[in-house]
Formats: sequence, C-alpha cells, structure tokens
Amino acid sequence: MVWLLDFVLSPLLFLPSFISVVMLSFLVSLISVVITKYATNQSVMKDLKDQLKAYQEQAKKLKENPEVAMDVQKKAMDVNMKYMMHNMRATLFTFLPIILIFGWMSSHLAFAPILSGQEFVVALAFTPDAKGNVTMTVPEGLALATEAVKPVGATVKYSVKAEKEGEYLLDLTYGGKTYSQPVVVGETMQGAISEKQVKQDGFQSIKIEYAQLKVIQFPFSLPLFGESMGWLGTYIIFAIVFSMVLRKLLKVH
Repeated sequence: MVWLLDFVLSPLLFLPSFISVVMLSFLVSLISVVITKYATNQSVMKDLKDQLKAYQEQAKKLKENPEVAMDVQKKAMDVNMKYMMHNMRATLFTFLPIILIFGWMSSHLAFAPILSGQEFVVALAFTPDAKGNVTMTVPEGLALATEAVKPVGATVKYSVKAEKEGEYLLDLTYGGKTYSQPVVVGETMQGAISEKQVKQDGFQSIKIEYAQLKVIQFPFSLPLFGESMGWLGTYIIFAIVFSMVLRKLLKVH
C-alpha cells in the first residue's frame, strides 16, 4: 500500500508545498464526502438533521422554562446520537485511506527539503554483536564531510554535504554486501527524512537525519493565521473549506 501511495502521490512533491497540501486537502475531502453520500441513507440523515435543528430552535425559545428546555435538549441529544451512529458507517470506510494519506503527508511534507550547500547526517544502526568496518561511497553531487571507513558500533554516523540538486544513491558496504539508500536534494523535492530497515548480518537500519520542520508559505495572507503555517494546520483549514463546499454541491447531509 505504501508503494502505491508513493507511485500516485510522489509527483506532488515536485510542486510548491502550498499547492501540494491544498491538492491533498481537496482529495481527502472529496473521498470523505463521496463515501459519506453513498455509504449512508441520505434521506434518513436529512430527517435527523431537520429534527435536530427544530429541537435546537425550540430550546432557544424555552430559555425561561428550563425544565421543558431540558427535556427538549435531551431529545435533541438522542437525535444527534442517531445521526452520529448513521455517520459512523461512512467513517469506517474513510478511516483507513485517510490515515494512510496522513501518514504519507507526515513523512513527506512535515520536514524541510535538503538544499544545495547544506549538510545532513546518515545514521546507521547495528546490533551489539556486529563487528568490522562499514564504508560509505557517495556519488558526484554529494561530498563526505567525515571519513568514509568507520568501525562498526551501536550507531555510526556520517556527515554528508549536498553540493547540487538531484536524486542520489548512497552506497554502504558492510560484511561484503552493499546497501543503497536514496537521498533527494532540492527545493521542490520534499521529504528529507527517510529510513530503511536492513536487519541483515547485524546491520539494522539506515536513516537520513535532517529534522527541520517545514513551514508552508501561503501566496496570500489568511486572517488570524498570517502568511505561513505547518502542513497540518494548512491541511485542516483547507480541508474544512473544501468539505463544506463539496457537501453543499453534492447535497450531503
């Protein structure tokens, strides 16, 4: 499933971050609204919503009669519970795809990309009984800032400098075997943090470390929020707007 998401969504990583997040917000909202429309009985949902609205208006008129107002509010709560139970079916269908897309967004959009001229760390993890040396080889466009050959320990770290934009493969040789780890350098190439599980002959994992949180720059200023925000806040704002608009257009209750 992860490889499928990478295949479908990876082109978004070459777009400006703001556009990527807005498009994903629209996609998730569309999935949620369409599934809600066809996975629920919309006539029942509309009736329940109308009942709830009627009870709420009735309760407002009974402010001076708290006992009757309380009884109306109790009926409204019962109707609201029925509405939520009907809506739960759609939630069960949308939960998995939305969680998977959220996970993908978190790993690819949460951190700033590695830029030309910056350094990043490659951390290797080994089991306690691992022995010998490990060697890193980098292609043209990257430069090692530390020694290429290092003795194996619980954690071995290399500092690598990005000299120009591009997609690269880091080669790590240990125990007579070579393991490759991709790394991306570039303004529009997002997702600097990545980890590869090896778990072979004492070699556990390869991890690219470059933990700088990404700020999404807006092409305009939003009231109360300004001109920039993290990917999650940006997603939430636009997902709410898209959801409201799509529900009206598709007549989803």
